[in-house]
Amino acid sequence: MNEARNAERFESDRCWLENQPGMQPWDHGCDGLEATLERLLEEYAAALHDRPVTRDHPRYLRYIGALWQCLRHHWKTACDAHARPVGCGEVVEHLRGGRGFRRGKQLGGNPLRDVILAQAVLTETEENKARASTRRRNGNGGHAERASNLFAAEFYDFAVRQAGTIHASLARRPEVWWGTFLADLWGYRKNGRGKLNGFKGMCGLKYWLGTVVKNFARNLMRSRNAAAGNCIPWDDASTPEPSDRLAPAIESTPRWSTLQRVVDDSLRQMDAGDQALLYLRFVHQISQKQIAHLLDVDPGNVSRKETGRKDRARNHLRTNIVRRARQSDAGKQCIEYIESTWRDSRSSRFGDLLYASLEKRARFVYGWLRDQLRKRLAGESANTTRRRQVDRLLRRNDFQRLALMCVEARHGNTALAATA
Repeated sequence: MNEARNAERFESDRCWLENQPGMQPWDHGCDGLEATLERLLEEYAAALHDRPVTRDHPRYLRYIGALWQCLRHHWKTACDAHARPVGCGEVVEHLRGGRGFRRGKQLGGNPLRDVILAQAVLTETEENKARASTRRRNGNGGHAERASNLFAAEFYDFAVRQAGTIHASLARRPEVWWGTFLADLWGYRKNGRGKLNGFKGMCGLKYWLGTVVKNFARNLMRSRNAAAGNCIPWDDASTPEPSDRLAPAIESTPRWSTLQRVVDDSLRQMDAGDQALLYLRFVHQISQKQIAHLLDVDPGNVSRKETGRKDRARNHLRTNIVRRARQSDAGKQCIEYIESTWRDSRSSRFGDLLYASLEKRARFVYGWLRDQLRKRLAGESANTTRRRQVDRLLRRNDFQRLALMCVEARHGNTALAATA
C-alpha cells in the first residue's frame, strides 16, 4: 500500500526520474526517495515540534510536498548542468552546504531546511487565524508560534539591514514597520495570502527574503507610510546630525571613512540641481518623471544625468584614491578594496557610500529645492499661502503633490496634472 502511494507521488516525474541512480526498479526507487524525504523532514522539523512528524501528523503531507518540490527543482537543475544522471544523495549534500548547480552556485542557505520553516510559519498563521488569533496550547509541546518566533529571531537583523539600504530611517526605527512586514509576509493581511507562500526553495530563504524586504521598503517609502522621523526639515534645530541618519550596515573602518570623505567631496563639486536629482532618486525613490517636473528639466535628461553623475562620483573616487595610494599604505588598502569588491557603479558598496553622502546633503538639498519651488509656484509676488503650502508639502516629503503642482503651474490647466 505504501509502495503504491509513494510511486503515485513521483509518477508525474517518472520520465526523467527513473533514469537517475538508485531509481531502478521504479517502486523500490520511489520507496528509497520517500525514505530520504522522511529523514530530511525528521531532521529539520525537530526544532519546530516536540514529537517526530510522522505519517499520522497533520502537517506531514504539507511538509513532504514542499520538500519534494524543492528537491525536484534542484535535482533537475543538477541533471541539466552536468548533462548526466545525478544521484539524490549528491543533490542533498550540495543543498545542505547552501550550494546549487547553476552559475554562481551559492544559494544563501539550506533551501531544504528553509522550506520546512516557511511551511511551519504559514501553518501556524492559518491555525491562529482560524481561532481568531488566539494563542492555543496544543498537544505537540504547547508552542503554537514556535516556528514564527524562530523565523523572526533568525532573520530580524538581516531584514533590518536590508531595509536600511533603501532608507536609513527604516534601519533606525524598525519597530515602525517590522510588524506590518511580518503581517504581509505571513498572511495576516492582504486577503489572507502572505508573500511567504511564494517561497518554494529555489534558493535559500535569506536571499529570497532580502529581495522581498527591499521591495517592501521601497513601497513603504513611496506610500509615505514610514515614521514621522523620515521628514528632514531644513530649519529644524532638532534635525539629527548626518552620522545619526546612516544605516547600521555602513562600515566604520578607517578605509571606509577615507572613501566616504572622497565621495562627500565629489557631491559638493556638483551643482545644486544634480545633487537634488540624485537625492530624490536614491534617498526617496522618486520616479524620473516626477523628478523632471520638480526640477523643470526634460524627462529624457533625468536618466542620462543620473547615470552620468554616478559615474562622475565613482571616477572622482577612483582618481583620488589612486593618488592617495602613492602617498600612504591606507590609500593602497583602499584601492585594493575597490578593485576587489566593486565592479561597476551599481555595486552595493558604492551605493552605500553614495547614499550616506546624499543623506549628509539633505539640509542643503531641501533648502535649494524649497527656494526653486517657491519661485516657480508662488511667483515673485508675496503669495504667502502658496509658499506655506510648498513648505508644508516639503516637510511631509509629499513630492507627488509637488510634482502635480508643477505641472499645473507650467500648463495653467489643472486637468493636465493627471498626466504627471
